Amino acid sequence: MDGNSRVGKIKLREYAVGDEPQIIGLLKDNWTYLRRDDALSIWRWLYSGSAHGRALIFLGTHDEKVIGHYAMFPLTMQFGTEVVKGGKAEGSAVHPDYRGDIAEKFHLGVKSFRVLVELVQLLFENAQRNGTSLIYAFPNDAALKPQIRAGYSYHPIVVHRRVLPIDSAKTVELTYSKVPQGLLRRVVTIAGRARCSLARSNRRRAAEGEAPGFKVRRMTTDHLDSRYEDFLQKYVRENRQITTNRDPKYVRWRFLDNPVIRHEVVVADRGGEITAMLVTSAVESSAGRYADIVDLLALKGYESDLADLIDEVVGRLRKEGCFCVRTWLSDCEQAHKYLRILRRAGFINLPTGVKKARLHLIYRMLDEKLDKGFAADPRNWYITMAFTEGTS
Repeated sequence: MDGNSRVGKIKLREYAVGDEPQIIGLLKDNWTYLRRDDALSIWRWLYSGSAHGRALIFLGTHDEKVIGHYAMFPLTMQFGTEVVKGGKAEGSAVHPDYRGDIAEKFHLGVKSFRVLVELVQLLFENAQRNGTSLIYAFPNDAALKPQIRAGYSYHPIVVHRRVLPIDSAKTVELTYSKVPQGLLRRVVTIAGRARCSLARSNRRRAAEGEAPGFKVRRMTTDHLDSRYEDFLQKYVRENRQITTNRDPKYVRWRFLDNPVIRHEVVVADRGGEITAMLVTSAVESSAGRYADIVDLLALKGYESDLADLIDEVVGRLRKEGCFCVRTWLSDCEQAHKYLRILRRAGFINLPTGVKKARLHLIYRMLDEKLDKGFAADPRNWYITMAFTEGTS
């Protein structure tokens, strides 16, 4: 199948210039950033101007009306200790009138027809044709089952959530704002306040340590030079894992040029050599401003530089009035090293009343040369906040 096909009055085709208003109209109910006045420019940044070229975008239409959307923006990925051509699937959406099996409803003349399943499979075929080795995505509950049906492999990924409470009351308010009122909320709130109190005392003791003996450098597009590339190449060689490759094009697009959320990228610099990287974003809420650590990396043997980098950044966020700093990491060897660093910096795991926090990871391998067994072990996937949403 090429980029276009028809079943009855339902047409599957590639995106064309001019489709943007209908696509935004379909997506905006689930993506709040597309409800803004500058929705078109945001959409173009995410799908037309992504790091490694224009996204593959496929649409379902009925009588020229866009009723389904599925896309993948290209990027490079680390698989083991190699870099391969990959992609992240985004924007799965089907109009409510066309969800589920619509073959009988629209008299399509086939036994079964599901718009999202058909769009996903069309994307697979075209992505493989252009040399993509691996596609991954993080669907919500509603979109999970259709995409597994279309051919994705599925991993429920355990995530470790951590928070550094600067203002305990506001941190507790933010953490439990979505927990229903009742006994559970009262219990976890009390436990959360106690944990926050302990975290403050830990931080006071940590603050008595030695001052950082390195240079913190704030990255701009001009700094994504050969030194940064050397850092990234060393990181890939040292760590056998599956993760998005943070090449200069990706960092520029995903963080520095992000029109939705402002990010700051800082690195540890020792004599001109980059040894660690940290990416943060500031978020405004009804309780005030807080910050997220959305990505973090360190070369082997330089984990202490990452610790010092975290201390430096957290100190600045305190001065800027942030009431807490949050992050989460997937359950893997790499993450556990960083979790120990975060714990020493005062980050804690607040009780939520949920046994384990999980993330839906789906992936499709399109290159037979890749090790399927390696991908099948969720502990080989290093996932940070930066990769679950295109705009976070």
